[in-house]
Amino acid sequence: MLTSMAHSKAVELKLTGNKFYGEGKYDEAVQKYKEGLAHNQADKQDKQRQTKLFIILKNNLALIYIKQGKFEEARDCCYDADDADSKLERTFIRCHQAFLGLDEQVLAYHSLCRGHNRVQSEAKKELMEAIDKMKKDYPSATVTQPTKNLTLRQIASEYFSKTNIPKVLKPGLSENKGKKTAGVSGDGLDPKPSAVCNDDGSESRELEIF
Repeated sequence: MLTSMAHSKAVELKLTGNKFYGEGKYDEAVQKYKEGLAHNQADKQDKQRQTKLFIILKNNLALIYIKQGKFEEARDCCYDADDADSKLERTFIRCHQAFLGLDEQVLAYHSLCRGHNRVQSEAKKELMEAIDKMKKDYPSATVTQPTKNLTLRQIASEYFSKTNIPKVLKPGLSENKGKKTAGVSGDGLDPKPSAVCNDDGSESRELEIF
C-alpha cells in the first residue's frame, strides 16, 4: 500500500513539474521532478513501473538543464536514463545536445549512434536526421563508431581513456566558422520542438519550449 502511495505521489509531482515547465518556471519544475524521483525510489511494488517513471523524470530533467545551459547535468541525467535501459529516442537526442553544448562533437555523434542501436525503428526519424546533420556539418566527428553494447557512460569513459584520440574541436571552436553547432542553436538549444514525457513515455507536445 505504501509503495503504491509512493508511486501516486511521484506521478503527482511529475505532473506538477510539467505544469511549472509549461509556465517557464524551470527551477520549480526541477525541484518537483527531483522530489518525484525520491518518491519513485520508494515504490518497491512494481519494478518495471518504477524504472519507467525514473527514465521519464530523468529525461524531463535533462530537457530543462539543456534549456538552462547546464550541459553536464543534462548529460548525467541521460547517462542515468540509459543505465536504466531507456529506449526513448529523447534520451539519446538530449545526450547529443548536451555533448554539443560541451564542445564534444565525437561523443555527441556517438550518443546518436547508441540511440540508433537502442530505439525501435519506427521512432528513429529524429535520430537519423541528427546523424545526417552531424555527418554533413562535422565529418571528422563521425569517422569512428562507438563500441557496440556500451552505455552512454561507458562510451564516454572509453573515449577519454584513449589519450591518443584528441578532441575533434577545442572548446569554443567550430569546423564551420559562422555556423551554429549541429543540432543546437546559438543558445545551446535544439531548434526543433522538444517536450517533456507523459506517463506512458510518449512526449507531450503541449509543453514545447524550443
